[in-house]
Amino acid sequence: MNFRLSILAFFLVLLNTSFSQVISLEQPELMVLYRGYPNQMLVNIPETSELSVNDISVTGTNVSISKVNKPGGYIVKPAGGKIAVIVLKKRVGDSLQEIYRTEYRVSNLPDPVLFWGGSKSGTKASKSSRALLAKYPPEIPLKAAFRVTKWTLSCNGEKATGVSGSLGPSGTIIVNTTEGSQVAITATVVGPDGIARQIGGAWSL
Repeated sequence: MNFRLSILAFFLVLLNTSFSQVISLEQPELMVLYRGYPNQMLVNIPETSELSVNDISVTGTNVSISKVNKPGGYIVKPAGGKIAVIVLKKRVGDSLQEIYRTEYRVSNLPDPVLFWGGSKSGTKASKSSRALLAKYPPEIPLKAAFRVTKWTLSCNGEKATGVSGSLGPSGTIIVNTTEGSQVAITATVVGPDGIARQIGGAWSL
């Protein structure tokens, strides 16, 4: 799956007596709503439009929607189903008229990547670092915090285990490892969705 940042705009043409207005609903995370994550949406209205963001209502099914402190900004959190529907309505007098609806896939957050200090899995690690982190690399535009709950480190037939994001218990193995040796780590991490994931990584020293 391609998680590179993209802006998806859905253009709604609202016919008036003499001209058309265009409204866009932006969702920068690829037509997917992630469980346990504050998905951000933004309703954009051109400056030339007679409408304002206050004239637009955003509702949906299989989601909870809340406004944020930003004009046209919303936080969308899906429930347990596989599909969520977002509906935009404009205010016409005392009633609301539907002007757009679209479906989003509902998915768990993707697995993060292990980092040994500032070194991503698959690169060279620093012997002086004892920090084990789980996070998304820059190409995944999601801001989700993960915590390491336990890990196992293997190198040249030796093993060490620990809890939390500190590799301190493996210090002796790391210090005595010869240059160029490969170190493998398997870790259990928990994200904002509460799901425990087992992920692995490898580094050279």
